[in-house]
Amino acid sequence: MTARIGVLGPVRIADRDAGGTPMRALLAALVLAGTGTTRSVPALADEVWGDDQPQNPKAALQTLVSRARALAGSDAIASAPGGYALGTDDTDLQSARRLRAEAEALDDGDPDRVRLLRAALALWRGEPGADLAGAPIAAELAAHTQGLQAALRGCLAASLVAAGQAAEGIGILEELAAAHPLDETAHAALMTALADDGRVPEALGVFARLRAALADALGSSPGPELVELNARLLRGRDEGPRVRIGVQSAPNELIGRDGALASARVLLRTARLVTIMGAGGLGKTRLAQALAAESPAPAVVVVPLAGVRTDGGVPLAVAAALGISENAPGGRLSEQRPRPDLGARIIAALGERTTLLVLDNCEQVIDGVARWSADLLAMVPSLRILTTSRTPLAIAAERVLPLEPLEIEATQDAPAVRLFVERAQVARPGATLDLEVVARLCARLDGLPLAIELAAARVRTMTPEQIERRLENRFALLTTGDRSAPERHRTLEAVIEWSWDLLSPEARQALALLSVLPGGFSAETADAVLTAASDDVLEGLVSQSLLNVVEIGDGDVRFRMLETVREFGHDRLVEIGAEQDAWEAVVAWALAFVAAHGARTRAFPAGLTARAHLAITREHDNLVHVLRHLVAERRGGDAVRLFTVLGQSWFIRGSFTEFIGYAGPMIEIVDALPAGEVEPDLQVMAVVMASLGCMISGDPLAARGLAFVARAVRAAGDALAPAWQLLSDALLSVGRGAPMGSLPEGPQRSDPRAQLAADVLRSHRAENDGEAEEAMEAARSAWQRARSLDERWAEGMAADLAAQLAAQSARPAEAMTWIQRAGAVFAEFDAQDQIDHQEWVRGGALLCLGRGDEARALFSRLVEEGGLSQDGVELGSIGLYGLAEADLLEGRRADATEGFRQAMAAFADPVHRRSPWYLMALSGYVSAAARELEVPEAELAVWERRLRTRTIAACRLRREGVDRPVLGTALIGWSAWAIRQPELIGRGTAAVALAEVLGGRQNMPSLSLAVHLADAERIAGSAEVAEARADAAALDPDERVARGLAVLGAR
Repeated sequence: MTARIGVLGPVRIADRDAGGTPMRALLAALVLAGTGTTRSVPALADEVWGDDQPQNPKAALQTLVSRARALAGSDAIASAPGGYALGTDDTDLQSARRLRAEAEALDDGDPDRVRLLRAALALWRGEPGADLAGAPIAAELAAHTQGLQAALRGCLAASLVAAGQAAEGIGILEELAAAHPLDETAHAALMTALADDGRVPEALGVFARLRAALADALGSSPGPELVELNARLLRGRDEGPRVRIGVQSAPNELIGRDGALASARVLLRTARLVTIMGAGGLGKTRLAQALAAESPAPAVVVVPLAGVRTDGGVPLAVAAALGISENAPGGRLSEQRPRPDLGARIIAALGERTTLLVLDNCEQVIDGVARWSADLLAMVPSLRILTTSRTPLAIAAERVLPLEPLEIEATQDAPAVRLFVERAQVARPGATLDLEVVARLCARLDGLPLAIELAAARVRTMTPEQIERRLENRFALLTTGDRSAPERHRTLEAVIEWSWDLLSPEARQALALLSVLPGGFSAETADAVLTAASDDVLEGLVSQSLLNVVEIGDGDVRFRMLETVREFGHDRLVEIGAEQDAWEAVVAWALAFVAAHGARTRAFPAGLTARAHLAITREHDNLVHVLRHLVAERRGGDAVRLFTVLGQSWFIRGSFTEFIGYAGPMIEIVDALPAGEVEPDLQVMAVVMASLGCMISGDPLAARGLAFVARAVRAAGDALAPAWQLLSDALLSVGRGAPMGSLPEGPQRSDPRAQLAADVLRSHRAENDGEAEEAMEAARSAWQRARSLDERWAEGMAADLAAQLAAQSARPAEAMTWIQRAGAVFAEFDAQDQIDHQEWVRGGALLCLGRGDEARALFSRLVEEGGLSQDGVELGSIGLYGLAEADLLEGRRADATEGFRQAMAAFADPVHRRSPWYLMALSGYVSAAARELEVPEAELAVWERRLRTRTIAACRLRREGVDRPVLGTALIGWSAWAIRQPELIGRGTAAVALAEVLGGRQNMPSLSLAVHLADAERIAGSAEVAEARADAAALDPDERVARGLAVLGAR
């Protein structure tokens, strides 16, 4: 993004020429001083004009400041006592400084560090100060920016070398050394980089050239630090030929581990003991071998420990790798004994030269490796140790690099997919590989490289689709590994079994029991399922990389079991005949959990607190897994207890697919419930939610469900909370033919929560009927009641209702207030769908308030981030439409025309075109095109016809009746076109009058009723418009719908 003020090249304001030399010099002086730093008038005058000052420098500066503010914004330069200060951080120099600070906070070799430094250097557009024509500030600006640029380049070079991109990094360092031939720091960095890249002779040559240059130019010698570096390199050169023991050449490319390699390189430069830690099959050994192969150390020794079973075997394995024998020289076979000096001989061998010692597969002898590593590091200063393990060594010198599964996306470049594709093409060249299927398969294999390679090998005889279908028994399927691999890596089961064998009996039992939970778990959940404190056993499972720890905020963590590990644990559960016991423990936990978190829902629908809802959300996958089990096992009472709470959480989350998916089965379950199996009010709650789900989806089971509602309500009697009684009665009214949201007949309810429920229903019903004021009154009442009752979710929903009503009624300022209130609640509940939905409402309100820049930023973000709205429309389409409205508001008609076309083309999916949002966008486009845009008449006629036909179809096909505001919105847009057709002026006038009484939505400037009514008065006449409005107001609600559809009817 272009900075408001740029000085890293020709001085610019918003990427435009800043003006004459004095203006450029003033901006350079203020930017160089920094935001908020006041420069006095005399100081600025000296920096801008030097000795050649104007007659009145103060007045001349005031004129320059006024011009700068006009170009860069009134806040760009702040007035201060006695002078001026820069008022904005939005300068390219400040951006470069900030990027440098962010980069330096990261480790060398971190890919983000390299990215940030490249971004900073890319800000230079030329030579700073060159366009200041001798202004005194020019030299200071040039010196400062040259120093900053050199520092950035030096940092980038070091980061590139650390990240394994030595050639590019050394090239930059060579340029810096050439540009600064006497700079010892630049030459030291170049020498170090060359030495680390194994180019010691070249590094020594750099020192020799610098020494000669210093002697010739200054008559001096290099400093002591550089002399010591040169001596150290000379000593290293005398260490003899490079030694490589146990280092294996890579059989093929290492895929998806560039980031891990870069991180490991950084750690090995800064720490003496690095452990690559992760579950079996992640590729720890392969990564360690890659690091060993590229190491510049004179000696690299790789010691495989997989075959070692006791701690005492660790030094024997190291000695064997080093070729150290325990045989007594010249002794007879009968006289051979273990030699007590073995450790000393290992230390002596490792101390002969700088060495990298790689200890591979340490987990089964972790204590022995930890002791020996600590001893060796203490005794051999030139030694570095790299270990691979499923558990850390836990000693002071250790730095741990956790190895993650491969990233998965349905693209050729995604590491997991690329690995599968390359290995599969080797197994069967020409095999058809659908990337979507491959990505799903890799996801089910947890992104484990070993599992992916084993699966890819199956492509010899199967398609990826067949492999995916057979993954239910992955351990039987994934058995054909590389014959050259260790036995423990030839099958997937052997990989997990290796860790299983290292567990205590308690840890094995815990892993098996917890494998029933597919969604991870908290320590509290583990305590409940295991019926005992779980801290120690969880620590043990984490240390063996059989559980991953995931931070979830607020200082909490959850434990996640890879699907591969979970299936292994489940198989062990079945083997020992404990599956039923495990299920009972998990069901008991789930029922206790929802009882504790869902108590408030018995008093009010969706009455969950934010804390309870978030807790349920975190355990969602586990709770659904349990519900699925209960339904399959026909355990109706327990299923009802779980569904009544989980279903309300779904409602808050907007997870209607799951809500609807369980609606039919729950009606079947309630039908089969024995009398007294479950509390009466819970039975009502379950069958009300199930019936509502069936009605939403059009499932014929809804009628049966409503019969159960009536029966359950009678049975519950006074045990049923009044709010649930009201909701039940309202649902039964709908079943008898009343519109959705209708309030049942009967006396006014005195219970405050029932009154709250009534207000919410009344607001929804009135909005659908086009009675915006009545709907707003009910929404405000609901909001106030919810606040007094501490029904926080209802408070947020009432505020959201009010926000939408205010926005569509052309009251944008009020809408913004309600949006803020609703947003605070939605943030507490982490209700991202509702927050996303609010964004376009907010954007429309900003446009209607004339705050185009804020609206443009919001809609641009929707385009960039994408996603779906609550009714399934691409948020990017909404964003494009909003940007077109912003262009129109700013008078950029050509841009608006193109923007509207792009927006309408973005509604490509037929599902999206069935959304009310599409009709609103279509109506706004027709209105804008008719009123202000230069759209060809034939093209506009196509869109006008599409608006009419889609609106009529949408109104006639809607099961729950016509959405009057949607019809009104279509009439607004159509009227703009119709009143400009001489033969349709009367119908166009009637259309805008009907739009008013139907509550047409005015969320966007192009849909303003006031503007369209003014157009109608100007074209048709005030008397005609007044008569049309009176006629429309006199119609009853059903007649208004019929008349509106007739006005839109075929021409």
